[in-house]
Amino acid sequence: MQMRQFDIVAQIQRFSKWIVRLTRVGDGWNGKVLVISKEDYESIGRFCRRLRWNLRYAANLPTALMNLQDQSFEVVIYDHELPDQDWRLAVTSLANTSPRSSILLLSRLGHPELWNEVIRRGGHDMLCKPISKESFESAVALAMARAKLTSSLDKRRTDRRRTAAV
Repeated sequence: MQMRQFDIVAQIQRFSKWIVRLTRVGDGWNGKVLVISKEDYESIGRFCRRLRWNLRYAANLPTALMNLQDQSFEVVIYDHELPDQDWRLAVTSLANTSPRSSILLLSRLGHPELWNEVIRRGGHDMLCKPISKESFESAVALAMARAKLTSSLDKRRTDRRRTAAV
């Protein structure tokens, strides 16, 4: 049983590394990540710099919502521990304001009930504190790949409509 769990973890790690490579493809596309937190996470900054993704921080939900109205972000990371803001309302507001973004909740709590609530609120996944390189790369790379795929599908739909209109 122990060996089988190891095999599954190894497969997930290989898949996440493949996704990271996919998001690095040099097609001129630079992903954008918005982090809503009072803390400046150096590990997030290093990862985004390495992949040449644009990173922006917002210290609170109102600032983040203004950022999302001004521009699109593929990945939005919301810190569960922000004071004076219920994370449930925050995730719902972020998902409604930017439905094409992958919303991730950053939390010290990693239990399945919390993850289920994130999904019900329109979120995409969770990141656990302290942030480890492997879990961060997996979650954010998958979220970025989802955004890249959604963008590509939207472009195809738009191209088909234009072609059909001509």
